[in-house]
Amino acid sequence: MRRVTRRDLEELYSFRTTLEQFAFRRCWDRRTKNAMQDLHRRHDDLVAIVAQGNDPELAIRSELILHSWCYELADHSLLQKTWEQMKPNLQFYFTHHQKAHRRSGPLREAHDIYVRCATGDSLDAMLDHLEQHMRQGLERTMRELPLD
Repeated sequence: MRRVTRRDLEELYSFRTTLEQFAFRRCWDRRTKNAMQDLHRRHDDLVAIVAQGNDPELAIRSELILHSWCYELADHSLLQKTWEQMKPNLQFYFTHHQKAHRRSGPLREAHDIYVRCATGDSLDAMLDHLEQHMRQGLERTMRELPLD
């Protein structure tokens, strides 16, 4: 079984936060009406899967599809490639994150603020939310899981 260390989580958190903030800086002016409808559709799909509550792996994949939106919209091939390479680590992290929270998927409302900020008027609010959203998950996971 693969072991996870405190350093593994901290590095993944810091790198992902930096990448996702960069993705939002790149995609912010590319947010069309159709792009924002796509984000809402991805969010609705995630909410429906979480409501079913019986497939944690599908919930994780759906959460990654939601977060992929900004990377796809950023139109930056190296960023997109890095995101795709990072996904297996994120799937592993999300599995531990859900175990730490003692549930089979994200909270139903976990991404409401994320989507509201992503479709809102303030890039700074989005960047701040990303920092806070990811830090909270990291801190909870590190408190709840036995780490090397």
